[in-house]
Amino acid sequence: MSDKRKSNALGVLKRYRSWKAGLEPKKRLRWRIIRIAAALCVGIMLLWTAYGLLVNRPDIPALNNGVDVSASANQAEASGRRSGVYTLLVVGKDTGGGGNTDTMILATYDTKGKSLDALSLPRDTMTNVSWNNKKLNTVYNYYKGKDKQTQVEKGMTALRTHVGKLTGILPDFYVMVEWDAVGELVDAIGGVTFNVPYDMHYDDPYQDLHIHQEKGERKLTGEDAMQVIRWRKNNGKYGNFQIGDSGRMKVQQDFLVAVAKECLQLKHLMNASEFARIFTENVYTDLSAGNLAWLAQQAIGMDAEQDVHFHTMPYTPYTRNTAYVLPVVDELLVILNDGMNPYKKDITADDLEVLQLKGDGSLYLTSGTLADKDLAKPRKTKPAAKPEQPPVVQLPEEVQPEQVPEQEQQVPPTQQPEQGADLPMEEIPAPQSPVEQPAQQEHPVEDVPAQSDTQTTTDTTDQTGQNINILPADPVPVQ
Repeated sequence: MSDKRKSNALGVLKRYRSWKAGLEPKKRLRWRIIRIAAALCVGIMLLWTAYGLLVNRPDIPALNNGVDVSASANQAEASGRRSGVYTLLVVGKDTGGGGNTDTMILATYDTKGKSLDALSLPRDTMTNVSWNNKKLNTVYNYYKGKDKQTQVEKGMTALRTHVGKLTGILPDFYVMVEWDAVGELVDAIGGVTFNVPYDMHYDDPYQDLHIHQEKGERKLTGEDAMQVIRWRKNNGKYGNFQIGDSGRMKVQQDFLVAVAKECLQLKHLMNASEFARIFTENVYTDLSAGNLAWLAQQAIGMDAEQDVHFHTMPYTPYTRNTAYVLPVVDELLVILNDGMNPYKKDITADDLEVLQLKGDGSLYLTSGTLADKDLAKPRKTKPAAKPEQPPVVQLPEEVQPEQVPEQEQQVPPTQQPEQGADLPMEEIPAPQSPVEQPAQQEHPVEDVPAQSDTQTTTDTTDQTGQNINILPADPVPVQ
């Protein structure tokens, strides 16, 4: 700056100071208020401009965008979208250190109706795939590949495809969460009040996993929260009480509602910087930071207890070399079309591609082509080997069927089948046959392989005396 310009600037500053010094005290105070208000207006304008550049509404991907879908969009999807409705696939990675996905939730977020509906998908859901372990939670691990830079994208793309076939809803976006993020989030909001439904005691030195939580309502820390959402059975000196995967899903759902209730308080919504850090370090997603900020903004005014609804996919157990579950289509459609459906048309059975059981023990798809043709083969029972019998003698009328010795009707308890052999089914009343049995009652015994090659469900009893169907842990992930 030249000497002349410096002199002019100093002159202006001198005249301003002289003018301000001559003001009366009241006018001087008024002038300060005006200056502060002007500075605030400028600051707000700058923040609003930055907010507009950062926060932006996500664009719903085009049909089949980035997803290998074998057929064109289903009828419901082709009908178009309801305005302001987004779908997300939320996945928790295996807490045991394996490559499979642990928790899978399909969520539908209606930003205009201020509601969130979420459907928990059981890990053991039998899926139309070609490999041996056909559980839904193996899909991500199978497709992710070895390149760590693309594993999440490849694995989640494949999982989105299969969830789309299972539910008729192709998720718009995915969010993969390291479960540690849940603990950090709980600590960031100062803890979460939750009613722990059971006494939880489990120790696994191999995983350095120790869970000890007492039943009852209290404020949980992040560490407490991690223990609660991971627990599904007691062990050691604490007995063998267990709730299995289905019971754990219910605990997780209730806990997530409690977290949402706390997070939706305005004081926590303003803590965006800490939430952003937790997401950056523990979450993989195809949503941008601006998209997440926009979706969070739309949640202002929601009531977690009234506007957040969790469901579990209705299912029936099925055993084929290991424990699976098969969706109950009619009940699933009711849930999908009552808040979950983002499309203008209702989802129908024709829009789904799920495995179902026939009366002869074979499996079929509601639509599409079986990836494993062996599933379509009937699994008929083989008659048990019996010693030679004398010619059948007509029994007198007064002799009832139940008088026939039991050992002639059943396989002796000590007789063991050879490896992989089919086991005989129980005797069926004469007027009926296996084909005539309703499909939902059909659980062929021959589906259970011999001895150690089989994982089976276990009936246990909860603290109320009710039977609980327990599903075993996953086998080694398919590579």
